[in-house]
Amino acid sequence: FERFFPPWLATVSLVNLLLANAFFIYITLVAAFKRDYFKLAPYALTVPFYWVLQSIAAYKGLWQLIHNPFYWEKTTHGISKHSENERRAALEE
Repeated sequence: FERFFPPWLATVSLVNLLLANAFFIYITLVAAFKRDYFKLAPYALTVPFYWVLQSIAAYKGLWQLIHNPFYWEKTTHGISKHSENERRAALEE
């Protein structure tokens, strides 16, 4: 393993990973502050967790593609407590 991935390269990769993630969290914080969304700023720290969820979803999609390629997880639409007239009025605005 060390022949293809020497320790110095592992160190550079780890530093790059940590700095890039810290920078992305910083950018997310700056975006919240510039728009005066101060209540959203703490959620910038949850960005790495969001990336973990994206990875899980990607692996689930790959698993389904391999084992059940014609399965489609559809979202149920049309269930609403609002009347059809309210919906049409909202669409016309």
